[in-house]
Amino acid sequence: MCVRSVKALWLAARHVTGRSPVQAHTHKLRRTVSRTKWVPSQEVLMQRVGTKFIAIHVSATRPSDNTTAADIDAMHKAKGWKGIGYNYFIQRDGTTEQGREPDEQGAHVSGYNDIALGICMAGGVKEDGVTPENNMTEAQWKNLEYLVGRRLMAYTSAVVQGHRDFPQVAKECPCFDAIKWAYDLGYPTPQGLKAEPHPERWKTK
Repeated sequence: MCVRSVKALWLAARHVTGRSPVQAHTHKLRRTVSRTKWVPSQEVLMQRVGTKFIAIHVSATRPSDNTTAADIDAMHKAKGWKGIGYNYFIQRDGTTEQGREPDEQGAHVSGYNDIALGICMAGGVKEDGVTPENNMTEAQWKNLEYLVGRRLMAYTSAVVQGHRDFPQVAKECPCFDAIKWAYDLGYPTPQGLKAEPHPERWKTK
């Protein structure tokens, strides 16, 4: 199914209840922190030429680490990058921090940074700091679901997939099947959209 058809189904599903699934999503979310709260101002970066993908990542840090966007910013600057490469970062407690501006070109998927928005969750490896593991918290899953839904409302031609789902990526990141995760939520993916998404499921159970 082409992306255009997928998006048409997504928009139609939102129209069923007269409101978006995100607007019906009422669970308590951790606050979103602007980057001006945690990192010195940085030069204005190039804007993406479009947003065809929402790319999901993990930081490959231990679950016991209290990793923040500032930590990732420091790691990426140490590599010679212009600050944190992701547009959003979700801490272990669910706090969502803004990295690069939403429309700025990131540094997270080689060859696709000009058309992909990047969201990263803290975690993704065992306590040995090496072995990949799907160990994200419930708070992170809830805020990822909400954040991706919000971004899909803004970028209506985007599909959702994990870092490892891009061509020539030899990594486990994000250590779970992001396409299946998105598909099961009724989000558009490269493989299509659920035949009958149910916007009402966004209500708090």
